[in-house]
Amino acid sequence: MAYLFSNSGDSPYQCRKPFFRENDVPSTTRRVTKAETILSLSIIVFLVAIVLVILSVQNRFNPAVENFAPINIRAEASYANDPADDLFTPLPDGIETMSPAESFTPDALSNKINGKAELYLSAGFVQLQAQRFRPTDDPEAWFEVFVYDMGTPSNAFAVYSTQRRKDVEKVPLAQHAYRTANALFFIAGRHYVEIIAATRSEAVPPMLIAFAEKYLDHVQEDDQTETDASDPKRVFPTEDLIADSFALIAKDAFGFSRLDQVYTAQYHGPDMEMSLFVSLRSSSKEAQTLAGAYRDFLIQFGGTEVAAPGSSPVEGLFTIRIMDAHELIFSRGPYLAGVHMADDIDAAGQLAAKMDRKLADMGVAR
Repeated sequence: MAYLFSNSGDSPYQCRKPFFRENDVPSTTRRVTKAETILSLSIIVFLVAIVLVILSVQNRFNPAVENFAPINIRAEASYANDPADDLFTPLPDGIETMSPAESFTPDALSNKINGKAELYLSAGFVQLQAQRFRPTDDPEAWFEVFVYDMGTPSNAFAVYSTQRRKDVEKVPLAQHAYRTANALFFIAGRHYVEIIAATRSEAVPPMLIAFAEKYLDHVQEDDQTETDASDPKRVFPTEDLIADSFALIAKDAFGFSRLDQVYTAQYHGPDMEMSLFVSLRSSSKEAQTLAGAYRDFLIQFGGTEVAAPGSSPVEGLFTIRIMDAHELIFSRGPYLAGVHMADDIDAAGQLAAKMDRKLADMGVAR
């Protein structure tokens, strides 16, 4: 289910332009001066330049986040295999280094993945290391490895889940791992890893998986272990849960700047999917205060508070109708939880009640 709010600011809506009637404008006319004509042409040229820049940026290739089609790129000259310059040693049999390792800090990340850096930066990005490799028997079938140090396992899960596609194949490589026809994505501790090949063939997936297995064999053991905070399965009800639908919104969840570190999961509803969310706050007081603030935010932008559904006997439940859908919000202990933009208010109420009971079963006091 797509969110109806923008993550670029607090307001999910655009203000309407004033509407002027023809009779409101004086009918007096005058000749346009030469200076005004020149100014108008200058403005038009400036706007055209902006459009061209935007189109140029949008068309730039970004291998880190797109499942790109096969591309024809000339194989680069081989570099000396200096272990000090390599990200991964030893390499699997039949794989050689193609280029030196690169490293990018937050202020330089856009140099590598222009246009997509904000996703990582907003989720706690620390550093990116990248390097290209290729099979010795087929140099054209090269691939690039991107290792994003996100600071914490939960931050790594945030970018992994945000970029995950629906039509993918899970692989038993790590707790969170999947592949496409020419790419492999997984989490290793606080690192989010992408391995993306320049071509597609039957040999590509096994090659990428073999490389990833070698990498995981040699990373530190504590880097492979994910904390409970990065595993949202433990706090979500299992009934009607859609497998592999967990995601983490690191910042500005649902367009509200104060709402961060929000886990979501999709559930089967009577007619369509529903989205359940939960966020662990620092205290019960913060969770309760934030629930009220989010309620006020929705009302500020056109929401109307309505009676809670009878299907949800959750204490302190806020029910907001907005944009022909319903937002249910409540807190229990240090957890803020609710149902996001549900069409069926009764089904949403039942889902909120299941979450409340699950938290109670975990020993979370009101």
